[in-house]
Amino acid sequence: MADVFRKLLVPVLLAVTSLGLPSAAVADAAPAELGPTAGNMCLSSDYPRSRIVNVEPCNFGSRQQWTVSGEQISQSAHPGMCLSSDYPRSRIVNVEPCNSGSRQRWMVSGEQISQSAHPGMCLTSDYPRSRIVNVEPCNSGSRQRWTVSGEQISLTTV
Repeated sequence: MADVFRKLLVPVLLAVTSLGLPSAAVADAAPAELGPTAGNMCLSSDYPRSRIVNVEPCNFGSRQQWTVSGEQISQSAHPGMCLSSDYPRSRIVNVEPCNSGSRQRWMVSGEQISQSAHPGMCLTSDYPRSRIVNVEPCNSGSRQRWTVSGEQISLTTV
């Protein structure tokens, strides 16, 4: 009987004591590289007080909630208002009543948001110098890196 008990108990004790210890593969693994994450400055619109789009500290408020649907980006709290740029006449990004015009067509590709009608022009924030969002020639700079997460669009941090 003691022999049977020992045969059952020893494997159980070994399994329990090894639970808290990392395996050799885990201990030897290189640290995981963290990818880009959502930042703390979010795309924001104070419509109807203002149509200018800017970045503000993220707070999950209705001014910072956006819906990306196809090539349109609309303000969730004001579904009839869409992100719009009148480039080349102006580089400032606004919200305007949604329509099917080229000023409101955007392409989200990875961390870049570019104007479909002007693929070389990307959504850009000059924060902290300015909070106003505009379109500028696309590059790989941090001012043009955005994270779309749920209804938030924020500057990406790495």
